[in-house]
Amino acid sequence: MNEISNWSDTAIQIITQEADKYMPFGKSIALKLGYDLIMKYSASKIGQSRWELSLESTLHVTELGFNIEFLTSTLLYYSFLDGTIPENELIIFGPGVNYHLQALLSLDINLESYLPWVQAYLNAHNFPIYDDNKKQYWINKNREARPNAFLGMAPTPEIAVIKLVERLYLLKELANFNFPNQLANTIASESLELHALIAEMLGVWTIKWKTEDYAFKVLHPNIYHNIVRDIAEHRQKREARVDRAISIISARLAENNINAKVVGRVKHIYGLYQKVKKTRKSVQEINDSLAIRIIVNPDISEKIIYEPQIINQRSEINDEQLCYQTRDILFNTWEPAIGIYEENSSIRDYISKPKENGYQSIHTTVIFEGKLLEVQIRSQTMHDLAEYGAAAHWIYKKTGKTVSLSKKYQNYVDRLAKYRQIFETGNKSVKGKM
Repeated sequence: MNEISNWSDTAIQIITQEADKYMPFGKSIALKLGYDLIMKYSASKIGQSRWELSLESTLHVTELGFNIEFLTSTLLYYSFLDGTIPENELIIFGPGVNYHLQALLSLDINLESYLPWVQAYLNAHNFPIYDDNKKQYWINKNREARPNAFLGMAPTPEIAVIKLVERLYLLKELANFNFPNQLANTIASESLELHALIAEMLGVWTIKWKTEDYAFKVLHPNIYHNIVRDIAEHRQKREARVDRAISIISARLAENNINAKVVGRVKHIYGLYQKVKKTRKSVQEINDSLAIRIIVNPDISEKIIYEPQIINQRSEINDEQLCYQTRDILFNTWEPAIGIYEENSSIRDYISKPKENGYQSIHTTVIFEGKLLEVQIRSQTMHDLAEYGAAAHWIYKKTGKTVSLSKKYQNYVDRLAKYRQIFETGNKSVKGKM
């Protein structure tokens, strides 16, 4: 118990310090109260692995700027699920925390009943337990309906994100739980098929990519480690080439008075694996190609209006012209690679022909230092739409077109856009106000 207490004392201090950066004075006391109750009643009973999972999840959502009720709910959830804290003790946190705990519980009961602690809850409360064959039949039959069910049972985007974060850290620490291989593989498979998809629908890309990578590591450990090894062997050379490319094209754009931000694009392990399967090339061949993104007018961050009927509206013509000018400067700097996308073509133009969900960008590939360099060109407005508007489109399609659900999806994307802004810019001034 002393070992658990020592590291958890440090963890809760970090969490409360992070919360104090954006919360009104005194608000974070609820976290300390919750922590004290867990240490009194629950820590040794829920086990170090789940207690650590709880703290990691709470820290992550604190960094996203969730308000105190969501943070406290994340911290208390496993103790609430196990029933180790008396109900009269939980009352002090107010009806909001209880509401969030019930929402998290609803998602677990309906979509994650294969987890041992959820099964224990169902047994303790006399829920009907279906045998594995019946459960698998329902899952297979209703696979396409599950994302809709997930979003339907998550009353706010914060609840959805909390569940995604919990799953992310469960995957990360899965080895510490000593689950049978079959259960570990089920958790990983479900994470790929449901949780990564939900993260994509909501536009929280970092959670999606990490979920995919951790799940892939569980399902295909040998392939995963081979890819990691190949990446590590050439990382420094590859990153140096990307830095040189960024420096050169940034200078050329500045010479032509185009305000732009040029950044490298990270390739994720699961994404590399998918490309290997699709192209039948080696990991080294796929990984040798470099990738950058050019965002023109990066200082102009317009508010995207997430109405489904205008998702396909095009950006301002000035932005479009700047993107095409940037393409021309790129092609004058490096030779375009012909035939990458279609025969006799070096470009895929989603500006003149946006995707169904409104996505706009120029995708092209050039030859830089004898290697392929993948380039995306878009304006800041197009970038915002790619990050947030896609979430609007997905949720709109999945939740239907009724007035109540349309309002719900609108709330989701508006609030998620703010969380994305916090995550990307570290702007703590808007934290805790949502």
